[in-house]
Amino acid sequence: SHTRFQADFLQVGALHFGVNHYAGTVDYDTKGFVQKNKDDLPREASDLLMSSSSAFVRELANIVSGGSARTAKQKQTVGSQFTLQLKELRKRIDLTSPHYVRCLKPNAELVPDCYDSSMIVDQLRCAGVLEAVRVSRVGFPQRYAHSLFVLRYRTLALKELQVASRKGARNLCSVLVKTIAEQVWAMEHPQYTESRKEPVDGSMVGIQMGKTKVFLRSRAFQQLESLRNAKMIDAAILVQSRMRVFIARSIYICVCSSIKLQTAARLFVARSSYQRMRLSVLFAQSRIRQKKATKVVHDRRCRLLVALWSQKRYQGITGRI
Repeated sequence: SHTRFQADFLQVGALHFGVNHYAGTVDYDTKGFVQKNKDDLPREASDLLMSSSSAFVRELANIVSGGSARTAKQKQTVGSQFTLQLKELRKRIDLTSPHYVRCLKPNAELVPDCYDSSMIVDQLRCAGVLEAVRVSRVGFPQRYAHSLFVLRYRTLALKELQVASRKGARNLCSVLVKTIAEQVWAMEHPQYTESRKEPVDGSMVGIQMGKTKVFLRSRAFQQLESLRNAKMIDAAILVQSRMRVFIARSIYICVCSSIKLQTAARLFVARSSYQRMRLSVLFAQSRIRQKKATKVVHDRRCRLLVALWSQKRYQGITGRI
């Protein structure tokens, strides 16, 4: 009648029963169930009963302990064997660096490219993965060493870290945690940011600082990641703007250089054309002036010759008279 147990007619006929665990129903066999899970008395209790002065108590201790002929290996139950195997496994794990891989069956038909989501969820639930995730999220699922924490979230408090480093502060992680705690508290309680005068403790926002690590709750981790992503987006936008300014300035300088080169080329062409045109004009003017001067000189020479001839004729006539 208990909700955790079940036994239908088929199970009763096969001497089986089921237990409803959180991950699902598990079927158990009743044959040898009590003998397999029976724990013997500790040796101290058996020795105490065997040392009794009463023969009845000694006989009872002999019956309970299963007789002296049984060896230690035969006295081990399933629970004790499991405990021993678990201890050996734990010792072996401590000596190595294991990496666990969880294999999931995508479908029951064993065909490719077929993903049964309900079957995957059942496997995760039965394997305890979902429960482990839930338990981890309740506590401090994110843990960072001090150096890694400062390296990852230093962008959220660059000024404070620079001031602390100038003052010679050794523990920069505590300065970063205090600054980040105030930012997270201001994000979660914007209406009390201006009125609050007391410093914000990291435990108030889900941040705990240990001796070697910083522990973050899920909500605090999400807030820090959102702040970090906002800072990275702003930094990316700033880098993009600077890069665009550099590209635009480079293009502008190239255009200005091209304009200057074009101007110099056009100036050279215009100056050369002007020089050629000026030389041509000067040559034409000189030829014209030369022709005019030659004509004037020729006319003057002719007049002078006519005047001289006239004077000679006149002087000759007057001399004969």
